[in-house]
Amino acid sequence: MRPTSVTNEEIIEAGNVIRASGKDVTGYALRNAIGKGNPNRLKEIWDSHSVSEFEQVAFEHELSDEAEAQLRIEFDKIWNRIRNIVSNSERKSEEQAESRIAQIQMKYQEANKSLAQQLKEADQVIAANDQKLLELQTDLETANEKLTSFNDLSATLKETKARLETKDEVLTEKERLIQEQSLRIQELLASSSQSTAQSVKQKA
Repeated sequence: MRPTSVTNEEIIEAGNVIRASGKDVTGYALRNAIGKGNPNRLKEIWDSHSVSEFEQVAFEHELSDEAEAQLRIEFDKIWNRIRNIVSNSERKSEEQAESRIAQIQMKYQEANKSLAQQLKEADQVIAANDQKLLELQTDLETANEKLTSFNDLSATLKETKARLETKDEVLTEKERLIQEQSLRIQELLASSSQSTAQSVKQKA
């Protein structure tokens, strides 16, 4: 069993000091004087000491059997009232503690529920972002495919243009040769005509 943190002697000594100062001896006054202890227990020990002290003073004088019996009855009543007060005080303290615990549990449950909702919403946001990232990745892949196709088409166009330019150069060269050949033919025809004309003149 765990030893009591405050001894009866400490409680009685503190109570005597408080009473000597003209103040009421209460559980909280005792705790403030001692610096520790449960106010209900401190008050119970002090009340028990007060009753015993009163009994000791009272029985120092001789009483009749009837007076002694009546005094004992009064003592029992006072003691029962003290016990009831202490019991009610402890019960109220327990009720207050249970109420406080219930409030703390309720707040904890509400906070836990709120946190769970926040986590759920965060998961939804993360899922939505993952979907957007997937869509963006798909769009990027499509754009890369289109870019590759465009690059291929551009290369094809360049090759076609180069071939056309080459054919155009060939065509230009052929046209030049044709023109040269035409001029040469015309020259030959002209020369032949002159030769024929001179021959005819000579025969004539």
